[in-house]
Formats: sequence, structure tokens, C-alpha cells
Amino acid sequence: MNALRLSLAALVAAFSLPVAAQLFKCTAADGKVAYQDSPCPTTAAQKQMSQIQSDVRDAAASGVALMDVDAAARAFGESRGSVAVLVIYSSKCGLCQQVMPELSALARDLEGRGVQWKAFSVDALEDQPQLPDFLAQTRAPFAAVALRPWAAGGLSRAFGAQGVTIPESWSRPFIAVRDRTGRVLFQSEGVGQLSQVRGALDAALAS
Repeated sequence: MNALRLSLAALVAAFSLPVAAQLFKCTAADGKVAYQDSPCPTTAAQKQMSQIQSDVRDAAASGVALMDVDAAARAFGESRGSVAVLVIYSSKCGLCQQVMPELSALARDLEGRGVQWKAFSVDALEDQPQLPDFLAQTRAPFAAVALRPWAAGGLSRAFGAQGVTIPESWSRPFIAVRDRTGRVLFQSEGVGQLSQVRGALDAALAS
């Protein structure tokens, strides 16, 4: 989804540098985002370091936790021994907006049955302050956790280590269901209806 010229470590470190440091967020016409230490091409929308720092502060102030993709994948992996559901979504995605109320209702229905939900937003930094409101409006029992921008291939690599296959170009929302043994019973991108998710959860809980 996001291609970075800077390494993720450099990007994270740059967030804590003085405003004088130069970092540019470049958004191309096709929506692809890159962070770099030189000005963006004239065809791309540009944000500079001070604006990026402000976005990070706003997200933190609104109660959004930022997590890198490796930590997110480890969090999903640590749920082994329980039925687990991975949800990667965006509050700005039309299909996510459509399916989230039903997904939230499913999560609430299964409370107390040992299902662990690992939900991660891929909202852009500037959109993250609205994430808690989105979750509240859809009655989602999920923490407001957003993924930091990742290097090309980083998302696929991180979750691939957990047996989850996320294509390099993928559609939101991505949902995966894993049983207590760690076997992935369902995984798909662009999930618009939940019948297969429900079926996988029923099978996982019955085993």
C-alpha cells in the first residue's frame, strides 16, 4: 500500500526530530504515498515535517495507538491458543464503512467465548484523529490502533510469518480467522459480506 524511500526506522526516528529536519510526505494522483527527504515531484501533493509531526501529535491526543507492522503481526501471533480474527481496515474505505457495523455486532455477539480480535486501521496519519469516533459510531469493541507507514513488502512479510497471505496490492478490509491450533481457516481481501467469516468462526469454536 505505502512505498517508502526512507526505511521505517528512519521514518519513526524522524517523527521525534526537531521541526527543522526535512521529511516530505508525497501523495501521488493514484493515492500512493511515499515519505522522503527531498521535495515531492510537482505531480504529487506534499506535506512537510512540521505538518507530519502535527498529524502524529493529533492522533496520539485523540487516543489512537500507533503500531508498526511487525509488532501488529506479533500481536496476532501471540493469540495462538485462542480463536483469533485479524481485521485490517480504514475508516475512509467505503466497503469498510459498510461492513464494520455487522462485524462489530458479530464481535459483540461472541464476547465471552474466547475470541481475540486484532483490528488495525491503515488510515493516513491526518485521518487517524477521527478513528475513535468511527469505532464508536459503528459500535466496534476494538481498540483504536493504527499501523505506521511501512516499507514496500513490509505488511506481506510481517503477516506472512503468521501464515496470513496479504497481497502486495490488496483491497480493504482484509479479514483472517485462525483456530486455536494456529491454522488459518479463512482469509480474504475486500470482504463485503461476512457469511464465510461466520462459518470459519463457527468451525474454529467447535473444534
